[in-house]
Amino acid sequence: MKNWKIIFPGLLFIHLLLLIVTRFTAWPEMLFWPYLILKGWLPYRDIGIAHSPLLVLALTGFYKIAGVGILQQQIFSRGLALLTDIVIFFVLKRLFNLKTALLALFFYIFFQVYYDGNGIWFDHALTIFPIAIFYFLDRKNYFFAGIFWALAFFTKQTAFWFLLPILLAKPSRAFIKGALFVTGLFFLALFVSGLQNDYLDWTIGFGVGTLPGLAGKLSSFRLLLASLFPYAIFLPLFLKQEKQAFSLLIWSIAAAMGTLPRFELFHFQPALPFLSLAFALSLKKPTWLTFLIILTTSVLVGRGLAKNLFKQVRFQEDRDKEVVKVVGDLTESGEFIFVTNYWDNLYPLTGTLPATHPFIPQLTQYLSQPGFEDENVTDLTTNPPKVVVRGQFTGASDPFRFEKINAFLDNHYQVITTVDGIDILTPTR
Repeated sequence: MKNWKIIFPGLLFIHLLLLIVTRFTAWPEMLFWPYLILKGWLPYRDIGIAHSPLLVLALTGFYKIAGVGILQQQIFSRGLALLTDIVIFFVLKRLFNLKTALLALFFYIFFQVYYDGNGIWFDHALTIFPIAIFYFLDRKNYFFAGIFWALAFFTKQTAFWFLLPILLAKPSRAFIKGALFVTGLFFLALFVSGLQNDYLDWTIGFGVGTLPGLAGKLSSFRLLLASLFPYAIFLPLFLKQEKQAFSLLIWSIAAAMGTLPRFELFHFQPALPFLSLAFALSLKKPTWLTFLIILTTSVLVGRGLAKNLFKQVRFQEDRDKEVVKVVGDLTESGEFIFVTNYWDNLYPLTGTLPATHPFIPQLTQYLSQPGFEDENVTDLTTNPPKVVVRGQFTGASDPFRFEKINAFLDNHYQVITTVDGIDILTPTR
C-alpha cells in the first residue's frame, strides 16, 4: 500500500479534528494536583491522592514548561492521544501488516473519542502501555514487557489486571527482572524523598483497600449495553477460528477491568487498541454477522459523537468561568480559600491555595474516613480562608453536605453572592 504515508497522517488529522469539535472533559484533579506540586506541596503527604503518580508527575513537568491552564490541559491530552495513535499503528504494522494497522487505527480513533477519550485521566495515560507489552511479549522480549508493565502499574494500579494475559503468554523470568528494575528505581526515589509510607497508605491502603468498596452505582443500564456491544465482534472471530481471537479477547477484558467497581466509559480506554484490532481482523473474511455488528456499532458510536459535538468544556462552562472571575476579583494570588461541593480546578484558575493542609478531596469517599472531616474543621479554624466557594445542596441528605464542615461555615461565613447555584461566602463581620 504505497499511499499509506498519506492515509496515516490523514487519520491523525481526523482524530485531532474529532477531539477539537467534541466536548473536552477538563478533569479538575488533572490541573489541581500538579498545580499544588508546583507550589511546593508533596504528593501523598500534602495531597490525598489514591492513584499512582506517573501521570501527575508528567503533567507537573509539562505545566512547569507550558503554564497551568485549561488550554495546556487540552494540548497535553490531545498530544498524548496522537502519540498513542502512532504507537498503535507502528506496533500493529510490525506484528501484522500495513492494511490491518490502518484499519485498526481507523476503528480506534472513533472508539477513543466515543469512550470519553477527549480528556486526560489515568486510564487515558494507561492506554499506551498494554499495546507496548503486547508487542514485546510477541517478540519474546520479556525484560521490556516487564518494564512497561511496571510503568503501567505506577500510572494506575488497575494495570494489575494486565497480568492475566501476560501470564497466559508464559513469560520467562526476564519479565520479573524488568518489572523489578522499574520498581526498584521507583521505591528508591520514594525513600530518598521520604514519601514511601504516605504513598503506600494512599495508593494501596486507601486506593486499593478502601476506595473500591465506596464506589457509586451504575448510572445507566442502557449505557452499559451500549459500551459492551462492540465486544460482539469477537463472535465472528471465534466462528472463523481466528488464531488471535482468544488473546485479543483476554486483553480486551483485562484492560477494561478499571470499569469495576465504578463504571465510566473512559475506563475502557486501555482496552480499545485490542478491540479495534479485533474489528480490523474481522474484515479479513467478513460475514453478514460481521457487517451487522460493525453497522450497529457505527450507529452507536455516531450517536455518541453527535451528542458531544460543539459542547462547552466540561468543568469549565459559562457558570464556572463566572465563578473564576468573581473569586479572582475577591482574592490575590497565593491567598487561601476553601472550595466544597464544587470543582477543585478553581484553585489553579484563580491562583489561590487551599486553606486545608494536607488537602483531602471534598468527596464522600474520602471525608467519610475517620478523622478526615475533623481535620478539615481544625484547619479552617486555625487558617480561616478569605473566601469560601460552596455548591448548593439538593437536600438534607445530600452526600456532599458534610455536617461538621458546613456547620462551621454556617456559623462563621455569610453568602455575599450566588452564581447559578454556587454560593460565594466571606467571613461574617
